[in-house]
Amino acid sequence: MTQERKTFKVADLRLWTENPRDPINKDATDDDVISRAITSSKNKDKAWQLDKLIKQMGDWYDFSELPTVVIDNEIPVVYDGNRRITVLKCLQNEELYKQITGTLTGFANPPQELVNLTEIDCNVCDKQTALQNVWRKHHDSGSWSQLQRDIFRNKYFGESKSNLLVIDEATGIISENDKMNQRFVGEEVVKDKNLNAIGLKIEEDKLKSNYDEDTTKKLLDNIVSAVSDKKINTRGENRGNLPQALQQVDPEFAKTLSSFNEAKSQVVQFPQPVRSQANKPTTRRFTPTTKQNNIIFGEKLELKQGKVNDIYRGIVEIYGLYNKNQDLKSYLLPIVCMSLRLLYEVCAREYYLTNNFELPQKVLEEFDKLAKKELKELTDNTLLNDKSLLSEWLDSNKSFKAILDKYAHGVVTADRDGALRQSRILGIILKKYFGKG
Repeated sequence: MTQERKTFKVADLRLWTENPRDPINKDATDDDVISRAITSSKNKDKAWQLDKLIKQMGDWYDFSELPTVVIDNEIPVVYDGNRRITVLKCLQNEELYKQITGTLTGFANPPQELVNLTEIDCNVCDKQTALQNVWRKHHDSGSWSQLQRDIFRNKYFGESKSNLLVIDEATGIISENDKMNQRFVGEEVVKDKNLNAIGLKIEEDKLKSNYDEDTTKKLLDNIVSAVSDKKINTRGENRGNLPQALQQVDPEFAKTLSSFNEAKSQVVQFPQPVRSQANKPTTRRFTPTTKQNNIIFGEKLELKQGKVNDIYRGIVEIYGLYNKNQDLKSYLLPIVCMSLRLLYEVCAREYYLTNNFELPQKVLEEFDKLAKKELKELTDNTLLNDKSLLSEWLDSNKSFKAILDKYAHGVVTADRDGALRQSRILGIILKKYFGKG
């Protein structure tokens, strides 16, 4: 065990991407972590609550709460104290401060001592000591959920995955429902005996089910309802008896359940975490996979090398920066919208030049007419998936150029949905005239 006190510049401290409070991709930057923290706080999620924290910190930093730091490849990584260091970083960085004050009003008049605290003493430890310190401080303090505790024990202490963790990895119903994310649910509700009695089993860190996907989803919803509606809790006649609680939730459905049968079983793994709607009984449904219309240009395009491809790649990169940090990088969206008009014009010019056609006097206007005519006659099934999106343009006297002009000249305010919609139309045009193959 090693521990020593060292002073670091706040700007040099790296936030821990694997923070159990809100883990993120290990390659994420501080900006990514802070953006998540600001968005989380804005949405009143429990993970960060930066506006609440800055009030609790008061007029000065309490040095009895030194950040715990591990030196990783010569970089000081904050294992404990990430929220407090995030507050300091936001107060001391001009761009971050503008973004956070526009989102969280609690940062409007910060204590000057926190603004001036650009260097801070930290408790520097080896990794194992830091992890033990983090665990001792947080596991029973109420700041972590049961799922976060289970993840930490499995990831850092090598313990087997709990039933709660296995179920969440397969379905998402624990992390998406606060009432499921409790100790008693793991110990009394989803214990092996209960799961096996209703046709489920956990084996080799996999959730198995006797039933088809729709039936399994309904069963999971009923489990959430049983907990949310207190049909099963830490007291009462159904304590520890999930099958009996399910009979009270939906008697007819409960009659169709049977004990787990290995011969009938299949592994449960939904494409994306299931978003159980048991807390909203009138709208029980599960979240689908990521939709095409949430991706710039509708999909990743494979275009021929050249100017069109270069600008396309630039727009994708800029949109990616915006999309990862929508609160911090909102100023990038107008650039994306204006760039769509530029790309369309270059697309028009390159069409005539690469095909050795004579350049019309009004290149974009003529290309717009040509593209509209040819897309109306389109029979290529690889492009027809979005033809309904094109209908408003194709079946009217409108020109696509005029639509993009409004963004380029600032006539309409840049918005994400509009940018995605127009980019998908442009993506179809790019595939037709500049797609590979």
